[in-house]
Order: sequence, then structure tokens, then C-alpha cells
Amino acid sequence: MNEEPTCIPEKSKIGIYRDEEIDFETALSVVGFGRYNIYLTLVCGICLFAVNTTVYAIGYVLPAAECDLNLNTFDKGLLTAVGFVGIIFSLYIWGAIADTTGRKKVILISLIGAFICSVAAIFTASFWLFTIFLFLNGVFISGSSSALYAYLGEFHGNNRRSGAIAWCTVFMTFSLIILPVTAWITISQTFSFEILGFTFLPWRLFILFCNMPSLLAAMAVSLFPESPKYLILVGDIPKAISVLKKMYTVNSGKSKNTFPIQPFPKLKSSDSADQGSYRSAFVILRTVWHQTKPLFQRDHLKYTIVTSVLQFGAFAISSGLLLWYPDILNKLSESYKKHPNSSITVCEAITIENSQPGQNCENLTIDYTVYQQNLIIGIAYCIGCSLIGLLIHLAGKRLLLIINFLTPAICCIILTLVTSNLAVDILFVMVLVPPGLCVAVINAAVVDIFPTHFKTMAVGVCLLMGRLGSVVASSVIGYLLEISCNGTFYLYGALTLGCVCLSLLIPNRTHS
Repeated sequence: MNEEPTCIPEKSKIGIYRDEEIDFETALSVVGFGRYNIYLTLVCGICLFAVNTTVYAIGYVLPAAECDLNLNTFDKGLLTAVGFVGIIFSLYIWGAIADTTGRKKVILISLIGAFICSVAAIFTASFWLFTIFLFLNGVFISGSSSALYAYLGEFHGNNRRSGAIAWCTVFMTFSLIILPVTAWITISQTFSFEILGFTFLPWRLFILFCNMPSLLAAMAVSLFPESPKYLILVGDIPKAISVLKKMYTVNSGKSKNTFPIQPFPKLKSSDSADQGSYRSAFVILRTVWHQTKPLFQRDHLKYTIVTSVLQFGAFAISSGLLLWYPDILNKLSESYKKHPNSSITVCEAITIENSQPGQNCENLTIDYTVYQQNLIIGIAYCIGCSLIGLLIHLAGKRLLLIINFLTPAICCIILTLVTSNLAVDILFVMVLVPPGLCVAVINAAVVDIFPTHFKTMAVGVCLLMGRLGSVVASSVIGYLLEISCNGTFYLYGALTLGCVCLSLLIPNRTHS
């Protein structure tokens, strides 16, 4: 990890750039890649871990909170979607704020705000207050997911950026392991006590545990500086040089005095941005318009549409369907118990359970094998993301997207035909995991394709469409399964097959 800086031009002696203009990529090549980049990737990974635990915790809460909050089918659908609605509501604005005031500031505010909202949520007995706090939690947590990819990417050169983002995303999969384990340990407890006029049950403690990473991530991010590329864009060259010197020292183990770029050269970004606009912008909505408009103009419209639709499809399955996975497993488990000797398909089992009356709260039971199955999903995600981190440079983004969208398209069709429990479990893993792996690849493509001065906004628009896919899927999947179970899986198969076609348009090159 203490490797010498590589790819430095032959003339890069101390002070040689004193009166010259230096491209930012050249400066990063002087800095090199080492421990500083690894530490930052770990911290950004913790942030993404916090985002995931915050968003997906509700899927484990619904069965346990059904009687406590008097939830019906509509209420469950609302709670499942409201966090994503909050994310969509604010994600676009957070992108503009990050490009205007800085990436680090947005990440810190969003993480701390999300934690405060989660604490408020667990101490309310009202369904509607609980819903409002979940919405606000989504509003805040979206800021970090919007700014984080640009923040991390701007500490890395073109040859390292995609890999850093992919490895950072591995931490999102860790949350899919920690969540079921935490739910298994916490929600399975039987304690209860009265506080503030309501009964405090284990599922409320589970929500608190799931939001603690947001506070820890905020403390970790506070130890790092603002992105050096952003500092250059706003004209703060001395501070940018200071950040680069710190990176150089940590990566190489050498003194700051040996930094080959001395003393304050005319650093420039590889993107032609109007640096003054970042300081003169005083109306956020105006900034949103100016930064969004180029995304839908001739030069970038194609990739804006392609990446947005791909992200919509990836989130619709990896988030929307995943949130209903525990409910589907419960129905399958109950149906198999009632018909142990019958060979029935997934949709036949779901149809049988949908025709049964609702569960009595006096005899409410939770099938804890759901947590075991979700643990398997989390482990599969971890393995998959690790492979993505290794293969993204070798295979390229386009090929990885094609494979990871084609796999669930095929498995969705097969899932409606098989009757074996083991086959069903394996197929669900193949349906849910690959689209989730595509999220990081698409984000890496966006960071590479679009220029710095609206890169965060491009990620924001892309994630906006992804979260919209989550909202649409989580809102309608329950009703679709009741209306036509087979049709639901056929629809998902068609969606992922369409994403395969769009993946052919993703370039493997980086933005210059």
C-alpha cells in the first residue's frame, strides 16, 4: 500500500510546474494510489452501509409492527414506499447543493439528519407521525447517496475511479447480512415496557440499531477534507494543493516537502467548468436548472436516458421486490406447511395464501426462517460485489451489465414453473442479487461519462430514476401478485430484458 507514485511525467521534478498549468489527472498521478485512498474508500463504504441499513430496515419491521401500529395492506405499502418517496423528493436538490456548497458538507448534514429522524420515529405511537419521520429520514439519507460517489471518485484518477466506487459499494451488501442478523437477534426478543404513553417493543430498538451507522459514518467523514477537484473548481487552489500533499504523504510515506508540484501551480480541472458560477449561485432552484439542462441537451441526452432507465430497472427488482421478499417467503412457508405433499409452484402457493383471511393479532407469529433466507441473499450480494470490484476493469461495464440483467430475466420465467423448494430459493437469489450489482456499475459509468461540473447532478438524476423504480415496485408488487402472480414475474422478466438491450449502449471508455 506504500507504493511509489506512478505514471509521473519524466519532467516531474520538484518545482518544475512552478509556472505551468497542470491537469488535475496529472496531479493525481503524482499523488499516486495508496493508504489514503484505501482509508477514504472504507469510510465511504461505511456511509453506503448506513444508507442501506436505513432504507431496508422497514422490510423487517412490518411483520413485527403490524399489530402495534394496526397496519393493513395499504399501510404496509405506504411504509414500504415512503422512505423512497423522501429520497426522490430531495435527491435532485441534494445534487445541486453538493455542486454548490461542497460534497462533504452535504454528506455530513444528511447522515446526522437521518439519525435524528430515526430517533424521533421510534418514540411515536402514531402511524402518521411514524410515516412522516420515515419520509424525513429518506429526505436526509438521500443526500449522502447522491454526493458520495462524486466525492469518492474525485480523489481518484481515471484508472482507479471505477474500482474504488465498486469496492465502496461492497459495504452496501454487508448491510444485507447485518440487517437479518440484527433483526433475528432483536425482533425475536419478547421484552416490552411503557414509555411516553406507548409500549416500546423490540422492533423499535431494531430501527435505532439500524440507524446508528449513520452517526458513526458522519464522525468518520468529518476526519477527511473536501474533494480536491471541487476545491479547484471553486478556485481554492492552496487548499486543493494541501489536500493533494496530504494524500501524497500518506500514500508514499515521504515528506510533504518532496511533493513534486511546488509551490502553488496553476492547477486546472480536466472539465471546462465556469468556476465562478459555484460561488455566485444564490438560488438553489436556479442552480438545479442550470446543472440539469446540459444533461438533457444533445451532447448528454442519450446517456442520461440510458443510465436512468437502467437504474430504474435495477432498483425496481433489487429494492422494490426485495422489500416484499419476506412477505413472499412467509406465504410460501405457510402454504408448504398446509400442503406438505403437494407439488405446487411459487404462484400457486402465493395464490392459496392470498385467498386466506388475515392473521389474528392474538396469535401473531413471525417466521424467523425469513431472516435466514435474507442472510443468504446478503452473502450472495457480498460475493457478487467482490467479483464486480475485481472484474469491472477486466470485463468492462457493458459486459457486466448485460450478464447481470440477462440472468434475472431468464430466472423470472423459470421461477413460475418449478416446484422444488431448493430450486425456488436458488432462483430467487438469481433474480434479486444481479440487478443489485448493476447499481454500482451504472453509478461508475455515470461518474466516468459526465464532466465534473454537473457530475453529482448526473448521479442524482440517475439515482432519482432508480428510487422511482423502488417506489413503483414496492407500491404495486403486492397488488400485482394478487391480480396475476405469473404476470408479475413475466413483467419483471421483460423489464430486465429491456435493460439488457440498453446496456449495449454503455461505453467502456471514460470521460475526457
